Amino acid sequence: MELEGKKIRDSEDIENVPAPMGGAGIAAAQLVADREVKAVITGNMGPRAFNVFQQLGIEVYQGAGKIREAVEKLANGKLKRMEKATRPMFIGNDRRN
Repeated sequence: MELEGKKIRDSEDIENVPAPMGGAGIAAAQLVADREVKAVITGNMGPRAFNVFQQLGIEVYQGAGKIREAVEKLANGKLKRMEKATRPMFIGNDRRN
């Protein structure tokens, strides 16, 4: 979504294509960087993806719920900016098999 001041000006749906195990966060970071995104809102983020977003200069905010509501909270300064990853690497992947 694109903001103009504190109002949502435009939005676009982007398909997040599955990436190889261990590379999903990096692929997502590249996807949004290609669209010149300035900030992302997510519930959690692993360290590799977080580092890539930092290197690309994309701010990461922690939020949940409906997209429009989360963006409105961001516009009004009500979301916390992530200072570090919130999950360890490979969370959710069962690497025992």
